[in-house]
Amino acid sequence: MAEELKPPVKGPDPDITECMNYLKGKLRGGAMDGSISGNRRFCSHLLKAMQKDYPDHSPVIAVKRLINIAFMDPWYADKTTGFKFLYYQKGRLIQIGLAQRPDKNKETIIKVDASRSAL
Repeated sequence: MAEELKPPVKGPDPDITECMNYLKGKLRGGAMDGSISGNRRFCSHLLKAMQKDYPDHSPVIAVKRLINIAFMDPWYADKTTGFKFLYYQKGRLIQIGLAQRPDKNKETIIKVDASRSAL
């Protein structure tokens, strides 16, 4: 007869656990605001949003970069205490990260502007 299918083993998502541990390691006291389940839920939302916005990159690495940006900024460093905050401040944090990044395309922008001014 047909083989019996076993139900998939349920357990914590390793990506969420990795991101949670990374944020806990960055916090001074090691404790996040809110419940564990709430933080796991918002971490999951953040991972999905990063996967959607940046499909060419690993969402776990993108979330870790977002956490690093938050802790490098003096204003956000004290306020980043959970994934709900990170989820709602994602756009602002990404803009801060882009502003701090060295501009790799500066030469191409200058070339395009120079060609337009010649017209």
